[in-house]
Amino acid sequence: MLVIILIVAGLNILCDVIMVKVVRDVNLNPLPCSIYLDGFEIPEYEYLKTRAYSDMDSLGIIVGEEGGGKTAYTLQRALFMDHKFNIDNVVFNEKQFLDATENLPKGSAIVWDESDGASEHWASNIVKALKKRLKRCRKNNYTIFLVTPTFFDFVKYFVFHRALFLIDVYVTFDSKSGRIKRGNFRSFNREGMKMLNILGKQYWNMYSWYPDFIGHFVDYPPGFPIDMSDGGEYDLKKDAAMRQNEEDSLTVAEAIIKTRREMLFRLVPYLQEKYSIKMPLRELSRAVGWSHPVLCGDLKFLKTIKDGDSVLDKKKKKGA
Repeated sequence: MLVIILIVAGLNILCDVIMVKVVRDVNLNPLPCSIYLDGFEIPEYEYLKTRAYSDMDSLGIIVGEEGGGKTAYTLQRALFMDHKFNIDNVVFNEKQFLDATENLPKGSAIVWDESDGASEHWASNIVKALKKRLKRCRKNNYTIFLVTPTFFDFVKYFVFHRALFLIDVYVTFDSKSGRIKRGNFRSFNREGMKMLNILGKQYWNMYSWYPDFIGHFVDYPPGFPIDMSDGGEYDLKKDAAMRQNEEDSLTVAEAIIKTRREMLFRLVPYLQEKYSIKMPLRELSRAVGWSHPVLCGDLKFLKTIKDGDSVLDKKKKKGA
């Protein structure tokens, strides 16, 4: 195997033709683990560093089919931009994103994984909030990665005015082994991304414009600073965001039912324990002002809930 030693911006890196082993971040700080980058990527991220030193922020879009490796690609690049990158820098909804941009130190890398909210209609409350926050946090010189399955759903504000680059992560099929192979991406600069959007959006054709280069990536290395195992800290934070999204998306009627049942869940044990009161259902119905059928339905529902679970949690478990 041909092995070449390269010096890039003061970094001593080992390259076996294409993949580059990196032990320091873009600012020459030691990394908690070594990572591999495609050789063509180094100048791209050096440019993002230059923007940060020039009091500017940077935003990129990473797309690709589910399970294709978007997260594996992005988290390692975020670590290269910020040696302190950890689970606090990964967000899954607009609330977590706003919290991160409020609290993370200047120059941090932020990954919004599954950032479907940023691809909603330009008039949505989410996009309006993001536009305001991005204008406010420019002074913090963040490098922000938006990870989502599709490119053409993104609003023009991000594609034409905010994003600097687009990464299209894709898989290939090896006919000899009969297996799907991950670890490939196409890189577009700002102009290429705009042309792809203009020429390809009508038919959702990701091949309507050519990339600047085609590259490769590998899976997480040992010692990666985020626990990516099943049930690890990445999954836990993602699940918490999903529960929060479900609660935020309740209709008015669902919110009323949820509130009523949670009140009842606490009221009945409180009356029994505090005052030794055990009312017949019809008397309890008159006392709280709810009809007897509604009260019976609520109590039947609550009997299946473990102590401490919310109605929303139970709803999710039923749908699982």
